[in-house]
Amino acid sequence: MINTTLIKLIIIIIFCFDFLFAEEDFISTPPGYYNLTRYKRYPHITEYQSSQDTDLYYPDVCRNAIRNIPHPALIYFAPVIFPGFNLHEYNNTTITFDTGGHGSGWNLLVVCVEGNFTVKGDLLFSINSIIILPGGRFESKVGIEFYDENEPIFVPYPELPKDPFGFFPGILVLGGTISVVGEESILYRAKRINDSSIEISPPVLEIPSGHPLIKTIQIIKIFTELYPLGFYCRFNTDTERKILSLSGSQFSMCETISENDKIIKVLAEVQREQIVKPTNIFKKEKTTKGSIYITGGSNVNFKNMFFKNLGFTTNEPYNDTKLIFSPNDTNIVTDIIMGTNQRHRSSLYIEFSKNVRIDGCAFLEDNQTRSPLVLLDSNVIISNSLISSKSGSNMIAQLGTGSIQSSNNSYLLEKIDMTLLDVDQNNNMDYGNQGNGIYSISPNINSYGDSFSGQQNAFNYYFISNNSNQDNSSLLNSKPIEIIIIDPMFNPTASIDSLNKTYLLNINSDGNKTINTYFTVRDLKTSHAINVNLNNSALSFYNLKGGEGFKIDGNVERLDIIGSNINSNGAFKNISTSTTNIFDSYIYSSSSDIQPFNNQIYGSLTTPYYYGDPNTLDQFIIKSILPNAPIQIVSGSFFNVSVQIQILSSSISIDDISCIFTSSVINTTVVQVNSNNSCILPLNINKEEDSLNLRVTLVNNKLPSPSPSPSPSSSSSSSSSSSSSSSILSDNYLYIIDFPKITVFYTYEYYSGWLMDNLNSSKQISFGGNFFQNGCNKVDSNCTISQNSKYSTGLPKVGNQTKFDEIVQLDQLFSNGITSTNPNEKVIIATKINSKIHYYQIQLFFTHIPIDDQPTPLSIYIENQPVFLLEPIKSIFPTFNNFTFKFQNKNSLDKINIAFTTRGDIYLTSIATYSSIEVETPTETPTLSPTETPTETPTETPTETPTGTPTETPTGTPTETPTGTPTETPTGTPTGTPTIEVETPTETPTGTPTETPTETPTETPTGTPTLSPTETPTLSPTETPTLSPTETPTDTPTETPTLSPTETPTDSPPISF
Repeated sequence: MINTTLIKLIIIIIFCFDFLFAEEDFISTPPGYYNLTRYKRYPHITEYQSSQDTDLYYPDVCRNAIRNIPHPALIYFAPVIFPGFNLHEYNNTTITFDTGGHGSGWNLLVVCVEGNFTVKGDLLFSINSIIILPGGRFESKVGIEFYDENEPIFVPYPELPKDPFGFFPGILVLGGTISVVGEESILYRAKRINDSSIEISPPVLEIPSGHPLIKTIQIIKIFTELYPLGFYCRFNTDTERKILSLSGSQFSMCETISENDKIIKVLAEVQREQIVKPTNIFKKEKTTKGSIYITGGSNVNFKNMFFKNLGFTTNEPYNDTKLIFSPNDTNIVTDIIMGTNQRHRSSLYIEFSKNVRIDGCAFLEDNQTRSPLVLLDSNVIISNSLISSKSGSNMIAQLGTGSIQSSNNSYLLEKIDMTLLDVDQNNNMDYGNQGNGIYSISPNINSYGDSFSGQQNAFNYYFISNNSNQDNSSLLNSKPIEIIIIDPMFNPTASIDSLNKTYLLNINSDGNKTINTYFTVRDLKTSHAINVNLNNSALSFYNLKGGEGFKIDGNVERLDIIGSNINSNGAFKNISTSTTNIFDSYIYSSSSDIQPFNNQIYGSLTTPYYYGDPNTLDQFIIKSILPNAPIQIVSGSFFNVSVQIQILSSSISIDDISCIFTSSVINTTVVQVNSNNSCILPLNINKEEDSLNLRVTLVNNKLPSPSPSPSPSSSSSSSSSSSSSSSILSDNYLYIIDFPKITVFYTYEYYSGWLMDNLNSSKQISFGGNFFQNGCNKVDSNCTISQNSKYSTGLPKVGNQTKFDEIVQLDQLFSNGITSTNPNEKVIIATKINSKIHYYQIQLFFTHIPIDDQPTPLSIYIENQPVFLLEPIKSIFPTFNNFTFKFQNKNSLDKINIAFTTRGDIYLTSIATYSSIEVETPTETPTLSPTETPTETPTETPTETPTGTPTETPTGTPTETPTGTPTETPTGTPTGTPTIEVETPTETPTGTPTETPTETPTETPTGTPTLSPTETPTLSPTETPTLSPTETPTDTPTETPTLSPTETPTDSPPISF
């Protein structure tokens, strides 16, 4: 014990030769407060921009603290080596504090750790505050008890100043290492046996008394969905210590275990009165404040520890302490406005630390706080832990590029009263108070086997648009975001009013128009709802298993469902999209009166496999359909439509299954499944220029013969298929499939071509006899580019061709390009057309030069209307893509605006425009151009290629399309020959491809796109493109069309329409 005068004398002496803080800013404060040290929180992170002061200010207690005597023999704590209250351990020295030995009876005020400080023993380590300086290391095998600095531990006790930012009591880590590890597990999994018995795993350890005359009281704390904050019980065990018989005591009531509880966690909390090795980190008194604040690239390891009521940031709006600096000196504070609710004083707050592990710990905050765990830009692995709180969120993940891996944790939330709270404080970075499990404005969170109970949202991703600390949108635009939620368990009803909507997952961009990216959720299994608000982004689900009760609410620009099974009726009833793409996915529908997705764009691919009985999935599945993507067909062409199935059960055979094909422009056609497990419908397209929709219904022949399911209406014949049409009963149909849209064109002629070149030149290049004009730039009146574009010359050459002269020609088409100056801004190209021509076909050629390994969303618009939205383009090497689409000039425009958006690594290199030969709307028998006089039906099946299929979805598109293309020609009239008479063409096409396609391309090609105007972009071309739109193909192409069967049936005529 020393007096105050001696303490002041020692501080002065130490200050004279202490140079550790020479580079730190010393901040003087008004009387009654600690002087402060300014710590640079963001020394190397330039992307954080803020008008606020981002520096950290903590009490300046280490600068003049009493230091230990650096001697190799002095490795244990004793008063002789620390003659004072504030202790500062020298660098490169080691001190051990034994709570039951030399340190017994000492209650330290502050310990500053610059070397190695280790705590061991059988008692709690009692202290006010610990500051771990850069390079310091603090280790403890026992629990820590924080006491308030106003408690008189010593007499006489010096009057202590105030800490304006509330770091004391607690732990402040500024770049060192902290490791607090209990030797034994404190958390156990449990399942209910009856109201008063549970079985736990692993077996509970017997708590030793530590004294032969003291019997340890066997007490545990049990957390359930009904009691998320837990209750105490005494217990007796069987000989294996697995079965616990529960009972109450005179001090506490042991609640019964409900049979509805699915989450039961047992905490072996050691009471302070017990003479055993404690594993708690807590406050000595209920009114004592305390928190753990970690920053500066620290290393963190907590295991088998109980964090009990440390946090004191409430769920009210933040109110931070503010420093008023002298206008003449930024190191002098003239006044301090004390905050009433300082942010980030949680049980555990971690920022800018890339090595954080939390395992087997329990967090309890039974006061109304903001969150026990708050994380910022850190790599955190948290597992096998319990987070129980009466708070706004169980965990808050702030901005940053770090990652959080959460596995096998239980997040329990007690109901909070939010009626008086302002829950829309995001403009002040004040968030996470709505009742969430994990609230995140940082995208990199993965969850494996976590359990949630009592929350309004188990996962709430909220990407704030007006972020004051960082331009969050730039982070989100830089790459797609993958959300991984595996095997979650969610019980939202325990603490939430039934009137409130609850969601397992909520993703919200807050209306931020600058956030334009691709969100991916894979391998999710849930029966709970999901809500999204992503006005300008895409959301893709891979291998989604949606049980009864699953649905998606909200709005999203693009929704993709791939390789999934949705066993929930009306799952997409409340979702608004601009384009929905459903591929290789099964969706339950209790009724066969299925309406197609409305308001879809040209590039949408929506081909769900609807089923009415889940048992059907166990009997047989759909192996493939053809066409499997939107296609463009020249009128008069012939091709096959097919469905191939795979039998899974002996309870059904192919003889039991028939396919009923329906469309708004053909009569009902019944086809029996053949020996190749396929239904094949030959079609001959003889109709006016338009789009048509085709539906197939698979039925069981053993059941009563049903009426056909009404087909989806085409754009020109919406009245031909009304809702009053007979429908198949829900127990009669097996599958209903809507084929991708088929667009029919008359022959087109080449109209114009432009190169994206900044040269004001009239130079032309010829390709296939068609001319491309040089000089589409920012000033030319015939082809003008918007000012927010930038040119790139010398783009990669087109390779992989067999003819040298064609390579040279193609290189000229792809040698220069334009992209946006700023990511995701529309680049607009205005080009002249003939106002008297009503139908055009536009073909755009792009070069993708990847800037990373992530996909780039590409969107294309014409006259401000989307044609393709957020198509994910991904490649490792430079690749070439083309997109072809139709434009109907309804308003007789003489100029059209074509626009595209990308994040800056896709370049538009050239544009080709084709016009219909007819000036007026084409009739049933079109007038042909003078350059062609066909006298017979085309002799070759046209290439039908996808128009809107992603070249590769961001992270996990199936690498192989189902190999279900029929490979045999029917040798006789197919069973179930069309029940209607059809018009037989004058000559059967003879130019059917002879090579069987094996898979649909799934990657962006490195070859050259096909330039034929009457077909959509060929995604894996091997032949030199042609630009002769008026010629009828006469030779078999070198590449087999990927979307048509290999042979034409020879015994039955195709269906004409």
